[in-house]
Amino acid sequence: MRKTATEASKRGLKRHMKNVKRGKRTKALNDFNTLVAYFKWVDKMRKQQNEMKPALLQTEKENDDE
Repeated sequence: MRKTATEASKRGLKRHMKNVKRGKRTKALNDFNTLVAYFKWVDKMRKQQNEMKPALLQTEKENDDE
C-alpha cells in the first residue's frame, strides 16, 4: 500500500498541534509558578519585617533616649 502525501501531512500536522498545545501548557504553568513564587517571596519578606520590627523599635527608643 502506498503512502499518500495527505496522510503524511495530516500526521505531521497532528504532531505539530500536539507540540503547540504542550508548549502552551508549559508556558501557562511557568507563568503560574512565577506568580506563586512572587507572592511567596512577598509573604516571606513581610514575615521577616515583622520579626525585625521589635528590634528596630528597641534601637529607635534607645536612640531617642540619648
